[in-house]
Amino acid sequence: MKERIFWLTFVIIMGLAGAFFWMQASRTAEELVRAEVRDAENQTAITSLRERALLYPKTVGVESHLRKSEVLEFKKKGLEEPANDIVADLMKRRDLIPLEGALEWRFVKSDLVILSNKWVIATFEDGHISGRALLEYEVADGGEVSWGMLTYDMGPESR
Repeated sequence: MKERIFWLTFVIIMGLAGAFFWMQASRTAEELVRAEVRDAENQTAITSLRERALLYPKTVGVESHLRKSEVLEFKKKGLEEPANDIVADLMKRRDLIPLEGALEWRFVKSDLVILSNKWVIATFEDGHISGRALLEYEVADGGEVSWGMLTYDMGPESR
């Protein structure tokens, strides 16, 4: 009788231990599945962010409001990095500022905003006096950018 009770107790304890380990394994498997799902979601988010970063390269100090479709259109026309290329072209165009300054006028790269696929607002200065301009631009096939100044306003120190 004592031997039966011993074996019955042993079987019950082993059954409980087996059930405990089975439940632990099930939880671990469920956690693994959840982790794999989170990993897949994170990979999708990373891929999306990487694509956006490549599509909208950050130009230091320049705010760009170009839409994805506009960026793609400019790329078709020959601009490799549309925001950067537009800014670089404008930075060479001192002739757009129709003023004579104490020094040479230049656009301030850190204060440019690409408003759309047609307009840019930019600050210009000569080292002493500054102003802001609303510029119109167009990108031709081959990536050539043509510019025109629509209007400008001088800063308060020049008045």
